[in-house]
Amino acid sequence: MFSTILAAIITALITGLGSSGLLTWYLQARIKHKYEAAIKKLESELEQQNFRHSTVFVKTEENISLIYEKLLKVLDALEDYTKIMKDADKPQALAQIKILNDAITDFYKIYHPKKIYVRKKTRNQINDLMNTAISLLRAYNMGEQLRACGDLTPAGQEQLHKLDAKFDMLQSKVSPLLLSLEDEFQEVLGFPKEN
Repeated sequence: MFSTILAAIITALITGLGSSGLLTWYLQARIKHKYEAAIKKLESELEQQNFRHSTVFVKTEENISLIYEKLLKVLDALEDYTKIMKDADKPQALAQIKILNDAITDFYKIYHPKKIYVRKKTRNQINDLMNTAISLLRAYNMGEQLRACGDLTPAGQEQLHKLDAKFDMLQSKVSPLLLSLEDEFQEVLGFPKEN
């Protein structure tokens, strides 16, 4: 009787181990299948996201490059305008005014429709730089108009001095604003920050 009970227990253990092994194998296979399906789904979503990101990144890079190029043309034309105008004759002055006007117009033609690809912080820096450049131009032109009047009253001389000081102050702001904007562009494009 003891051997029958022992045989029954051994049979039950072997059967239990066998069925539990099958059950374990079945559960592992099922979990593995679900895990692989989830991994494939995530890989597919990641590929789609990478494609979207790379497409947007390329567009952003192209637009930043174009905006920066046009911005530099404005600043170069402004610098030439403020340096050349003092000694320019009438045709040369008109040509320089046209170059500056064209550069500003070209910049805004490019910038306005493409600024959607530029983050808000960067747009604000671009606006600060352009507003400074335009204020510099106004201060310069107003100073030149006063100088053209000839002999100035003490009030006119004081106003001219203020305009010259404003011009110098604005001119000193352009380079730091441009450098800050360049850093911002490089950050957007993924360049590592320099210490």
